[in-house]
Amino acid sequence: MTIRQTIYPAIRQSFISMAEYVEHLKLDMVYDLDDASLKEIAQTVPHLKALEMRWCDMQECRGGLRDCFNAMKDLEYLDITAPGVTLFGNHTLPESAGVLCLQSVLRKYNNLSSDQPSLVKFPSNLKYLALMGINDAEQILTWVAEGCTNLNGLRLNCSMSYAGYIFQVISEMKNLTYLAIPLTRIPRNVDLSFLGSLTHLRALEIHTLDEMVISSIIQYCFALEHLDIYDDRKGNVVITTEMHSSLLRIATISSLRSLSISASSYSKEQTTELVNQLSTNRNLEYIEMKTTHGALEPEVLFELLRRCMNIQSVSLNYRWADVYPHICQVVDEVGEQYEKLFQNAHPMVEIQCESLAIKKSKKAKKNWKSYKWLRFVPKISPPAVLEKWQYGSLSAGKP
Repeated sequence: MTIRQTIYPAIRQSFISMAEYVEHLKLDMVYDLDDASLKEIAQTVPHLKALEMRWCDMQECRGGLRDCFNAMKDLEYLDITAPGVTLFGNHTLPESAGVLCLQSVLRKYNNLSSDQPSLVKFPSNLKYLALMGINDAEQILTWVAEGCTNLNGLRLNCSMSYAGYIFQVISEMKNLTYLAIPLTRIPRNVDLSFLGSLTHLRALEIHTLDEMVISSIIQYCFALEHLDIYDDRKGNVVITTEMHSSLLRIATISSLRSLSISASSYSKEQTTELVNQLSTNRNLEYIEMKTTHGALEPEVLFELLRRCMNIQSVSLNYRWADVYPHICQVVDEVGEQYEKLFQNAHPMVEIQCESLAIKKSKKAKKNWKSYKWLRFVPKISPPAVLEKWQYGSLSAGKP
């Protein structure tokens, strides 16, 4: 909502009267957002800690954005979703950009000057930044790296045409503990060693399933606690033997506590082998596998539970109506042998079963089984370790 144009006068006055108590402001689908509106926001809520701007029309408010960021000294959380929008126009990148990026960078930023001061100063206290679909994300990252040394969380979903330059800028963000970045279609010769510079990185989310990327993660991110790999390519992409071997090596990241892999083309046999390999990692608390080639056998699940005593949430592609009774049968068979062991090690294990919504109808409720250490849920809870590293540094927690 905009203060000046959208809110009715009475509501606007009410908002202004309580502005000193506002710590989180979300502007969602606001059209014709202009400089005057943003300047009024900056003046009205200068002590804002979290600002979200989603699908807003921000083409004509570059001056207002600068005023906002300059005035909001306490801002810790900034999330901007503006697909196809250039927030600050064609400003300057450092001269090194011409070496690290494609030649088109030089044409896009035609006023290169290494000694020109930053035109936008982001709040030095900024701890979390998300830039989704923004055209000039590489320029914004440059300004953030210069002035926001407390940044702990960075989420990007933008063009990676200038991947080399973006990676260099990210490598200077030494305090990052959480990074989400699309690595789809990056040039094969782009060096991913920048990951080795992020010594505090504990949570990583990537949108690609690529052997080179996976190998780089294993090589440089040996202290990871959360890893999310999402294959966003369309169609049935074959998982090669080399790719499968790289994924199996994820189990060597001994610090890993949470793992989520989404790969539509991953076969049931490959997934089973990967889960069995992950069973060697005793620190795992959360595991999620999203494929389209059938649910794993319940025996695989219980071998995972038997070996990984810290497991709290599991999703292994259990979808069909016959999965629930099959799992219950295995639980009953192994329950007597392992119930005390599981109950002592696992206070409560969540098993995702997408057919649960059907099974939990009132008619079927009387036949619904319950266990002391196990429950079936339509969706497992997000891993606690992810929220810790993504939002843990924010004084008010997750907005």
